Amino acid sequence: MSLRRCVVAAFMLTTPVWAGAQADISSQYLWQPVRIGGGGWVVGMVIHPLDSTVRYARTDVGSAYRWNNPTNTWIPMRVSNADGSGVQLASETDAPSSYGEDSVAVDPTNTSIVYMVFPSEHSTDIQAPTNCVEIYKSVDGGKNFTPGNMSAAAILGNPNGPKRMDGEKLAVDPGNPAVLYYGSDGQGLWRSLDDGVTWKQFPLSGFTGPPANVEFVNIQFAKGRGTVTVNGYLDRDWTGVGISPRFDFIIIHESGHEWFGNSITALDHADMWIHEGWTTYLESLYVEYRWGKADAIKYLSGYRPKVINMRAIVAERGVNADPTQDQYFKCALMLNTLRSVVNNDTKWWTLLHSFYQRYKYQNIQTEDVVSYFNQNTGINLTPIFNQYLHHPAIPRLELLFGEAPGMVLYKWAADEDDFAMPVRVGTPDHWEIIRPTTKWQSMQSPLRKDDFQVATDLYYVDVNKQ
Repeated sequence: MSLRRCVVAAFMLTTPVWAGAQADISSQYLWQPVRIGGGGWVVGMVIHPLDSTVRYARTDVGSAYRWNNPTNTWIPMRVSNADGSGVQLASETDAPSSYGEDSVAVDPTNTSIVYMVFPSEHSTDIQAPTNCVEIYKSVDGGKNFTPGNMSAAAILGNPNGPKRMDGEKLAVDPGNPAVLYYGSDGQGLWRSLDDGVTWKQFPLSGFTGPPANVEFVNIQFAKGRGTVTVNGYLDRDWTGVGISPRFDFIIIHESGHEWFGNSITALDHADMWIHEGWTTYLESLYVEYRWGKADAIKYLSGYRPKVINMRAIVAERGVNADPTQDQYFKCALMLNTLRSVVNNDTKWWTLLHSFYQRYKYQNIQTEDVVSYFNQNTGINLTPIFNQYLHHPAIPRLELLFGEAPGMVLYKWAADEDDFAMPVRVGTPDHWEIIRPTTKWQSMQSPLRKDDFQVATDLYYVDVNKQ
């Protein structure tokens, strides 16, 4: 007998013969959740500021979870668990975890209180949500939830939208935990003053009017119950010169990205200094506004030790290259140098304002920055930009004394052959502007080598005296 015939015979011997229709036994089945972890993407995690073991995670299409620290397990909050915990809507009985959570937020003053926001029905269009969201509150660490009344305001949400990984859209005021904020999809920012019972739109204004889509809500609250604010960077003197402890470095720096980063944006990751260098420089402008130019220059000088000068600032384009950290500090010092090159603060402020107005809401490259400043200063600044942005080394002023009585020879040592930049030399009470190039020049000075100074707080340069 052939192998094929053996297989057929075996099938016939093991296949039962049904006499008729079978009885419906579906009622005998018991359906329970199957532990598969986070469905879809885990797009958000919230850790309580008072207890790091109180943790929550949300997904885009498959439930939200609370961390059970004693058992080291994640427990779903959108299904009926064996212990009776969890929240499930009647309309979700067919697929209780198919909708995802729009946001999770904790009361920062109470480790037992957590909120969830999610739509009551599944949206058929992830790009344009059509379903209203509801808020749910738990006072026992995410075990049991009671609904609020957000749906009465017809606020739209989108757990599976393109911005689902950007951050939490729900925030709780630590000074008054009954005050909640929610960033909607298409309807701006909303606020509740009564723990989620009633909601009203919160007025916002931007460069072109109130923003419709709020990607995440991150609110800085003043000192009050449940909050601690520290100045400097993590309560440290960030630049080491005694100025950064006067203000909250993080708030000032990140606020600066509203101008450089959010409004003016680099076209390629390689030009990220347009975000970070300019924003770091804006820190010094804040200092200057609050405490004067002398403190601003002192603040910037504190950044010098942070510069490494190992790689060029502008990285390779088109390959998502990661720029060096010098994009922060070196570029801020470069911009301060350009201010000294312009040597006219009234003109400098006009240049900065006009530069922003010219390129706001656009994606730009380094070439755009250079072209603007060349055209609007009437100075060929291309070699200066190139030296600081495309070469690791900074320009070095070579000074040679003793060739003749009272004579000083000087030139720039730079990678750019046509590098030329004015610089102040002499003493702080009697600066003299010289205009070195990469060729030797001479000047007369009564100062001895040890007394001859260069204004390195105004220009980010090295000096070599011989």
